[in-house]
Amino acid sequence: MKVKVEMNKTAAYEYENSIVRTNIINWYPFDDGESILVMGYTGEVVKKYLQDVLKVVDSVDTREQQKYDYVFIMEGAYRGQKFELDEVILRKAIGYLKAKGHLLIAMSNPMGMKYWAGAAEESTGRPYVGLEGGAGKQILSDATRVTLPILLEKCGLVEVEFYYPFPDHIFPTAIYSDGFLPQPGDLRGQSPTYAGNNYGMFREDRVYEKICRDGLFPYFANAFFIVSRIA
Repeated sequence: MKVKVEMNKTAAYEYENSIVRTNIINWYPFDDGESILVMGYTGEVVKKYLQDVLKVVDSVDTREQQKYDYVFIMEGAYRGQKFELDEVILRKAIGYLKAKGHLLIAMSNPMGMKYWAGAAEESTGRPYVGLEGGAGKQILSDATRVTLPILLEKCGLVEVEFYYPFPDHIFPTAIYSDGFLPQPGDLRGQSPTYAGNNYGMFREDRVYEKICRDGLFPYFANAFFIVSRIA
């Protein structure tokens, strides 16, 4: 079954302003007075939430050499924006952090269940790009649950923690972790697609039953929220 997804003005407004979008970050225990540098597009409602609880900076004056408590890198969707997460980008982000500062990353997982089911990659509008190993040649990150910790630790980041927003990092309704994984029956329905076609090759909830039963959810989650800090 092939379903074409196009975003009308109402959906586009919801994409920018739905309060559900703040679920990606509103659970995180920030302290009063802390500062955060935002790298990437968060959407207006997420940006406003951060402004309510932190000192937010979304553009950097390179002459000032300022340091921040947090750097937040977020991959957008539907906007066709280039998203790279490699050693160069990570070291640049780390350079903005204070001692013991934290790097936060919200991003899609190229091996996520919805992409196996035929959902188009948000940035390209095409299916199977990440699964076929072509993400690095496009505008996506091809880092996975296996390779991301290696990359982060190579850049000097420690205490790497993975969280799994469901159904994704754009409109999360639940946040799982390695210490609290979904159980069989917890994950229902098909994952949303924001651009391009959704082929719906199989019932995701039925496949999740076995994935969850066998403890494989971290590898097939649609998205990651990653917390790490500099040593």
